[in-house]
Amino acid sequence: MGDKSKGKSRITIMKIQIIRFAAACVLALALVGCSGSSHYTVVAADAEHQILLGNGKNPPPYEIIPSAGIRLDIGHFEFTEKGATVTPDMVQVTRHARNDRYRLAQPLAGNVILLDLTTLTNVADGSSFPGFASGDQVMVNVGRVKPTALTPDNMTYDWTGLILVK
Repeated sequence: MGDKSKGKSRITIMKIQIIRFAAACVLALALVGCSGSSHYTVVAADAEHQILLGNGKNPPPYEIIPSAGIRLDIGHFEFTEKGATVTPDMVQVTRHARNDRYRLAQPLAGNVILLDLTTLTNVADGSSFPGFASGDQVMVNVGRVKPTALTPDNMTYDWTGLILVK
């Protein structure tokens, strides 16, 4: 009888350990998910923040806290050129102090675009986007790729906004 009870207690202990391990895994996944892209600040492209060259007005910038990325929502803005609706296919991010430009590594898909190290690549050297750091002034351009022989990374800017990182 003693051997059977020892066997049952070992099984019970193993079950408890498995349950604890599974609970720890679930908790770890929940914590990782909370710090992931689904919780990035959403910046919505709109007319109020659109920078238009030559109109003499400076629209208010977006203000965000430092983060690894943002989610840019372009679904509520009508992109036009000379009165005709156009469909953007590219986003470019320029960090002014460092004068470096990043572009989406893949063509635009959907109305909410993730802008972080997984999606943005440096135009000059292919490095990943380092995130939005305190003090950064970041210009975001949404438009269409228009390469030419002299400027293969040329694009039109159908919407431009400024982000200040606090």
